[in-house]
Amino acid sequence: MSFLSALGLLVGLVSGGISIYEFTKNRKRPGTILALTAIGILLAAYLVANPPFSSAQSRQGFAPIVTSGTSQPSTDSTSSPVTPSATPTPTPKPVPGTVLYQADQSWRGWSGSADWKVSGGMLVNDATSTDPSTNPTITTPYSLEGIANYAVEIKMTLVTPLDPNVTYGNYPCFNILVRGASTTDGWEGYQAGFYYIYPPYSAWIKGAQDQQALVHAPFNPGKAEHTYRVEVSGNHIKFLIDGGLKVETTDLRYSSGGQVGMEAYELQLEISSFKIIAL
Repeated sequence: MSFLSALGLLVGLVSGGISIYEFTKNRKRPGTILALTAIGILLAAYLVANPPFSSAQSRQGFAPIVTSGTSQPSTDSTSSPVTPSATPTPTPKPVPGTVLYQADQSWRGWSGSADWKVSGGMLVNDATSTDPSTNPTITTPYSLEGIANYAVEIKMTLVTPLDPNVTYGNYPCFNILVRGASTTDGWEGYQAGFYYIYPPYSAWIKGAQDQQALVHAPFNPGKAEHTYRVEVSGNHIKFLIDGGLKVETTDLRYSSGGQVGMEAYELQLEISSFKIIAL
């Protein structure tokens, strides 16, 4: 309570007391006036001592109740709401069995050396390339960046047999190349196909720059059409021919790489179908 409030209350009490005394003593009309005056003074003193609102409230109006540990909302008109950052949506993995790419009869977008051509809706090789120092000799227009597990499946027929005594050179071969990437040291990735270096004819899996196969098994394609399928899943590589597993191996070097291609040397061949399938 302030000093002025206390003083007002004291004056009110004294005046009221005197007025009540005079009223009871004289019982005259002036006493009635004084009594009413005293009551008014007492009421005024009470209001002075106990105002209904604080001075700050009387100036600012009602303020919200703030409890311990909470804060009042900001009234700054220049402030802006905080917008939460958007959570990036992860790229969904393709459903196993989904055909990611299938070549049409135009084979549009493929990039290869001069020995690869399109004829009668098929991709063919005329066997004029005899330099096995580069690979692949042709690549697909489809990138598999971010997709590590897939299968490449082709249908192919040899026009000339896998036999160095019949063909133009000494090391005829064909390979499907997966998880490929071009580097300063050359192309890297895995190869699966067949070759005439392991007597007399073999299917194999190897690294693109390896001199030796990771695994190989006897196989002679002859001149019949076969379905060749390479599967890469995790660190496991399989090579299947006509639905049957021919060779498989485990290797940790190439876990990614978005290029897929093929290489052919000293072999005339026709490819009628090419597909990439999610695993």
